[in-house]
Amino acid sequence: MTAHVRRNAEAAPLISAADLPPARHYIDGSFSDAPCEQFTDVVDPCSEEVIARIPEGSAADVDRAVAAALGAQEQWARMVPGDRSALLHRIADRIAEHSDVLVRLEMANAGKPLAVARDDVDGTIDTFRFMAGALRATTSMAAGEYATDHLSVILREPLGVVGVVTPWNYPLMMAAWKLAPSLAAGNSVVIKPSEQTPLTTLKFAELVGDLLPAGVVNVVTGLGPTVGARLAEHPDIAMVALTGSVGSGRAVARAGRRHAQAGAPGARRQGARRGLRGRRPQGRRFGPAGRRVLELRPGVRGRLPGPGP
Repeated sequence: MTAHVRRNAEAAPLISAADLPPARHYIDGSFSDAPCEQFTDVVDPCSEEVIARIPEGSAADVDRAVAAALGAQEQWARMVPGDRSALLHRIADRIAEHSDVLVRLEMANAGKPLAVARDDVDGTIDTFRFMAGALRATTSMAAGEYATDHLSVILREPLGVVGVVTPWNYPLMMAAWKLAPSLAAGNSVVIKPSEQTPLTTLKFAELVGDLLPAGVVNVVTGLGPTVGARLAEHPDIAMVALTGSVGSGRAVARAGRRHAQAGAPGARRQGARRGLRGRRPQGRRFGPAGRRVLELRPGVRGRLPGPGP
């Protein structure tokens, strides 16, 4: 049996053509005009209407984006932490300023209820503010002579270019979880959003493009076997940050890349209070159609450990 969710047919459209981001790759500070032969339909899951068509990127598109990121990374890394922190705060301000359109795009593209989409955008803003603050509060072991006639110093250095792959269920917030710490640490980024829900990631690039140096953030849309695979195997990508299917995680692991988190929709939290049976656990489980990395199962017996013996 297939369940269909429909919005009120008499309600005003969630988005207009003016709300949509350019349906092109974002590379080296601008939306690319490079020709493309293949496109993917972006569908509103509630109406099943096509709301945009995005290019299916190629390995060559990824190579151009990585080259731009590599060229911008050194200068970005040389920026003092206070300046990078200020820019992350400005990104958060810009997202907050345009939160309404981001919420409506997330609703239209991912089929989310208003409250959930608002929570995702608020979480995105908070993520950038948190990393902006953390950047100015880093700690490390003290430098000193821990061996005779040897001075020990710990330096934190960026990795370089980070490849990011995000899933369809939390498009903007998952992007923020990977973009904000990568940028805070002085890395540049090439991100591939899910081909099903790329609109808020492209809109993010459009909104903050004037705040960041060209090439620091790049967006290449397309399919995993092409764009994702090239990100995983590219020799100038220092790390891949991925949240996605088990298959995607295995593909990144086979390429020998670091930090791949494969989604686990069937995972369950170990332990639950007996009093949590009922609506709330069910809401936790079925709110995003069961597709969460963390799932709380109703009816699980047991109890959480107490504060002490």
